[in-house]
Amino acid sequence: MRDAIGNKILEGNLLHWVLPQNLRAVIVRAIRVHDGGLSIPGAGNQTTPPILTLQIDVPIDGTQQGREPQVGDFIRIVDPKSEMLLEQAGGKPS
Repeated sequence: MRDAIGNKILEGNLLHWVLPQNLRAVIVRAIRVHDGGLSIPGAGNQTTPPILTLQIDVPIDGTQQGREPQVGDFIRIVDPKSEMLLEQAGGKPS
């Protein structure tokens, strides 16, 4: 699967989702809940923030059978430095 500009999307990639204007509500699943409040060593009285990790399934419409799906509402966030280092090491960025 590829993003709107052709970058390969792999599990764990960070994505920017450009939400359609007609999207009013989304159903998501809470997969991790952390209330925060743990002391951060060496940071004075600072504590960890609350974090809610969500999972969402997004059906992809308009794909052509036998062709790799490309999703027009998502763009993979890529660190250009890591891509350059991978190329220098002889790997190929995906």
